Amino acid sequence: MRKIVFVFLASLLMACRPPVESPPRTAVILSGDSRLERLAGLQDGLTDLGYIDGNNIELEIHNAHNDMDLLAQMVDDIVAEQPDLIVALGGIEADLSKKAADDSMIPIVFVGASDVVERGLVDSMMQSDNNLTGVDSFRLGMLSQQVQTLARLTPTTHKILLYYLPDVSISALGAPLVEESGREIGLEVQTIPLQTIDDLKPLVEELQPGDADAILLGPGSPILDRVESLIAPAALQAGIPILSPYRDLMTQGILAAYGPSAYLIGRQGARMVDKTLRGTAPGNIPIEIPDRIELIINLDTAQRLGIVVPDEMLALATEVIPASGDE
Repeated sequence: MRKIVFVFLASLLMACRPPVESPPRTAVILSGDSRLERLAGLQDGLTDLGYIDGNNIELEIHNAHNDMDLLAQMVDDIVAEQPDLIVALGGIEADLSKKAADDSMIPIVFVGASDVVERGLVDSMMQSDNNLTGVDSFRLGMLSQQVQTLARLTPTTHKILLYYLPDVSISALGAPLVEESGREIGLEVQTIPLQTIDDLKPLVEELQPGDADAILLGPGSPILDRVESLIAPAALQAGIPILSPYRDLMTQGILAAYGPSAYLIGRQGARMVDKTLRGTAPGNIPIEIPDRIELIINLDTAQRLGIVVPDEMLALATEVIPASGDE
């Protein structure tokens, strides 16, 4: 009898206990591997803030591996599953997430989306008044400085080459800005539109010495995702230096990178995720811009290309990668 009473009371107590809350489901969306450095920064930042995956947060990571059709379908599927939060690790991911989640108002934190007011993600940097907040990588605003930096790194440069995608809004917006920035300092800028990303391969493989004095990597993840496998090797073979916007793209053949750290942008994004998960409405969280801008110069690539980097630029660099044999 006592056993029956004990079991009954235990069952009653269990029924009265509040249900254990499951950790917030957070869907993290990547268009491709060029976002992996941001992902690493995000994960490290969340760890430092006390989040443990599978314990007090559930990170669901989705990588489209540069398949834009897959990315669009993936975003639609994620929104249909109604996660507690979406983290978009770039502008294309943020654009698709906003469109898909427009009716559901799922909170969205973008991490490294570029020029978010210009592309229509938010109305204001101070207050989005919608379900989005995050870190703006400020890519369009950096383009003029990147053109000037490229000219100062390679003083003999007269012609810069830029590939862009007219159907990717941030890429299309960047092309005329690079042209204007080049004209202001007396440089010719050849902008080459790509109807699809598949057009890039034959164009890059045909690069010859003298086709351009330098290549600037503009905004647009489909192009940036092909730097290591395609653009950098072909440019190095043609003897053409490249300026990259991110340190994590400093693969063999890149002369320099000037722009924000993708890893640190990821860590910034973690703070925005934390604010959102703690209950602050995304529309009330001001948009942030990168905490730090870096200039990394690769003297090994400079040596292979026969470029002597001016001392003034070496003095400005936040990091100098030594030439082979100089370590």
